[in-house]
Amino acid sequence: MTKKAQMQMTETIAILFIFFLLLLFGIVFYYQYSKGAIKEKNQELTEARSLDTTVRVLFLPELICSRGEAEKEENCLDLMKLRSFDSVVQQHLEDYYFHLFSYGRIVVHRLYPEPKEWIIYDKKKAEFKGYTPTFFVVSLRDDRAGDEKPLYSFGYIEIGVYS
Repeated sequence: MTKKAQMQMTETIAILFIFFLLLLFGIVFYYQYSKGAIKEKNQELTEARSLDTTVRVLFLPELICSRGEAEKEENCLDLMKLRSFDSVVQQHLEDYYFHLFSYGRIVVHRLYPEPKEWIIYDKKKAEFKGYTPTFFVVSLRDDRAGDEKPLYSFGYIEIGVYS
């Protein structure tokens, strides 16, 4: 009788060991899957934040081309406004612009007629893991350069988000 009880006890211990081993494998598998899913979700959120920041920049009244009461020009940045925007950002960085753009970088590149770039916002995280840029083609209007009509040039805006 004692041998039969010992045998059943050994079988029970073996079954419990296999059960807990399978449970451990399941937990490790689920952890790895969750880690990958969280990383992917963070990437999606960073890209969404980058696109959201792009839309905010394109519709900033401080940068868009406008003429008095007239409607704004589509996908156009005013270079006169752009040149003075840096000082405005520095004055109101913490109380206004950081809430709009968070940790990011906004650079306007002019390609034609002569290449030039303006860094209008750059706020880095202390330790950032990645940088996700978004590019958008814009026209740049310069009222000072043209004789009677404003001079238009071609460029793009790079809006990056630090993660």
